[in-house]
Amino acid sequence: MLSKDEVERMLDSLALRTELCAVYFRWRPNLPDEADNMVVECAVAGACDFLVTLNTRDFAGAELASFGFEVVAPSGLLHRIR
Repeated sequence: MLSKDEVERMLDSLALRTELCAVYFRWRPNLPDEADNMVVECAVAGACDFLVTLNTRDFAGAELASFGFEVVAPSGLLHRIR
């Protein structure tokens, strides 16, 4: 379990690596929850390596394989960057 300070440092580090980008297109991969499609659009527009979510089940479909990012839970990402 991470301490509050470790979580804050990790989030600060993550925020320093982000950049604002506009989403000009709609990919609409037709996920089970329509609201999740916007998350995919943002990941594609930002050329993300990872889509980090607690809701990995709704992002597990093969229709996302061609987008170039991996869907991981927050704990999965933390294990990769430690």
